[in-house]
Amino acid sequence: MLRQGRYRVPTWSLEEEGFKVTVANGCREKTVATLYGQEIGFAILEKVDRIDLTSPPKGGVLERVLTYGGKPYRYELSGRLSLQIWKP
Repeated sequence: MLRQGRYRVPTWSLEEEGFKVTVANGCREKTVATLYGQEIGFAILEKVDRIDLTSPPKGGVLERVLTYGGKPYRYELSGRLSLQIWKP
């Protein structure tokens, strides 16, 4: 099993079947499997949700500062996964 980012990429079944799997680091991480002489790139992605944080009281100094700099928010993992497959 190879490690890519925070998640473990489940590549063991491809390798057990005798296929070559490589993970390259660079500007963008990429995982490529070689099946019957053809390279196939793949990735598992997860969408994130932007959650607005509670707002400060209206008319206060804190509201003016946060409005000028942008409203505070955080990102939460959504559990919505997608599989991308491409020809490198």
